[in-house]
Amino acid sequence: MINSLNPAMYTNGVNLQNNVPNAPVSVTNNNPIQPVANPNLNGLQAMAGYNKAQQTTPKVIQPALPTILQPEAVHALKGERIKNANGILEAIIDKNDKTTVVYKMDPQAPNDVINKIIYIDNATGKKIRTQENIQEIKQGQMPVSLGICIKEYDENGEQTKITDYYKDNTYTVRKYETEPDGSRKVYEVGSNGSYIAELDSEDNRIRTTDFDKKGQVQEVITYQNDTPSQVVIYKNGIPAKIENANKNTTFSPELAKIPAQDKDIAPAQPYILGYDPKTVQGEKTFYSNGTIQEIKTTTANGSVIHSFDALGDLSGITIDENGNKKQIYFNNIGGEKLYSITENLGKDIDKTTTFNKDGSKQVTITNYGIKEERHAHYDKKGLLNWYSKYNDETHENIGIGFDKNGNIKEVF
Repeated sequence: MINSLNPAMYTNGVNLQNNVPNAPVSVTNNNPIQPVANPNLNGLQAMAGYNKAQQTTPKVIQPALPTILQPEAVHALKGERIKNANGILEAIIDKNDKTTVVYKMDPQAPNDVINKIIYIDNATGKKIRTQENIQEIKQGQMPVSLGICIKEYDENGEQTKITDYYKDNTYTVRKYETEPDGSRKVYEVGSNGSYIAELDSEDNRIRTTDFDKKGQVQEVITYQNDTPSQVVIYKNGIPAKIENANKNTTFSPELAKIPAQDKDIAPAQPYILGYDPKTVQGEKTFYSNGTIQEIKTTTANGSVIHSFDALGDLSGITIDENGNKKQIYFNNIGGEKLYSITENLGKDIDKTTTFNKDGSKQVTITNYGIKEERHAHYDKKGLLNWYSKYNDETHENIGIGFDKNGNIKEVF
């Protein structure tokens, strides 16, 4: 089995990623916008100067270095080896004075390959770093790395940096900064240049700046209420053209009907866990360290299974009633408490709703029978940001972005 790598990151439907491989380690810093008052500048230069962030010394962003463990190194790891009820190695937990490192084993090769490493601060109980390994595993062969994603967190558990590797090369490095007033900056670097997004506290105004390899500005786009309002294009670091991003842009009203007619893309109802899952009555199985692995409860209509990870946290609930199966997955490590709900909509059709920490939601519907995927993203207020559909056989591909008023702002 091969996991997919999708490092794209969106904020309210605005793509904040350049998708470029082999990232360098520095990005040009930006100071707050200052109006240009020099009367010798013409209108083009003055407007471009207003939108252009003042360049200072390069801002260094070092990519996080991955932990690479071949099977021999995995066998030599220190820590408690926890096996599930079937005797299969589930995790290795190495608890030190200040941190606890959890190595989660890959189900395809549980004795030799790790698919996730989690570093937890013992004092706060919060995770400070995670590393996910995306790899191809074939019997009798060494695992082949397809990608690595390293996420780093601050003392409050907030994500501060993501480093993505594609095969053996750095893919992108993204760094997040939050100002005291709630505004944010996202820095990203790649081999073809760097990228900066500046967002106000309510995401009503966003400014994105693209830089080339030399650190010169290529393009500045200002978004107002999630809609591009102005584009300033630079040549050799000098403003060359200003465009009104909203000028005479019309889209067929038929496009808006596509997601409106797709009733299945509505997010699932949130799941509220109003009880202690470990007190549920039923048939129990245990890990080798004595913690509960699973509680299976038989109901009049089917069964409910509560699953726990090797640390004792609830990892999932499987509800099977009258042949209709619903699976709820939790990510509680470090107190993040993210979860997703997967439902079966019919033969070979699955729907997954992911509930993000910021209140936004993503819906993915996969139809394995006709090899089609549909995606929808909703902001924290429940408004549809974007919708896409792709068929692997017919190659039908459509993507629609919406503004905060529900109007189409882009088609891709």
